[in-house]
Amino acid sequence: MRKTTKILATMLAALSLLASRGASAQNAVASTRDFDLYSDTWVATDALGRTLPVGAQLPAPRKDKTVAMFYFLWHGLHGSPGPLDISKMVASNPKTPAWGEVGAFHWWGEPEVGYFRSDDPWIARRNLSLLQDAGADVLFVDATNAATYPVESKVLMDTMRQMRAQGMKTPQIAYILHSHEVPTVDFIRLHVPKR
Repeated sequence: MRKTTKILATMLAALSLLASRGASAQNAVASTRDFDLYSDTWVATDALGRTLPVGAQLPAPRKDKTVAMFYFLWHGLHGSPGPLDISKMVASNPKTPAWGEVGAFHWWGEPEVGYFRSDDPWIARRNLSLLQDAGADVLFVDATNAATYPVESKVLMDTMRQMRAQGMKTPQIAYILHSHEVPTVDFIRLHVPKR
């Protein structure tokens, strides 16, 4: 069974449970205090048969810890032909894969939702929802090569604002810098929307 089917089944079960208790879907979205997807009870098994720990196997949540994730906004950008999928390249020719051009962006494999662009609001909302369900507190957005992706950043920030206005939690955002720090910070200050 695909991961998507399991996630959708879990979400439908949670909505059914809420409906059976007399809660409307609108009220469930409006208040996360009353709506729990019970993501801490989800089960999964990968292609190698490895499973996620459940129940008593899990440690208790630690309130003094912050969960941070790297987040990349380059997906579908930079004019790379493609999509260039490393998994498919290696599967078709393991000894000498036909890599894309030097400097072209490659996907490690096809995402669950298919190849996408980071300027798609649906993708931003889905990613933020899944990251919140996974317990992420902070997203570190990659701007290490002085590429700030202002359009994609705006989509991410606007989506966060909408979700918070609907009563949902979303992770905080921080940018990771390396090259050309001062002009990159100036560009982010001027062009990336504030929360």
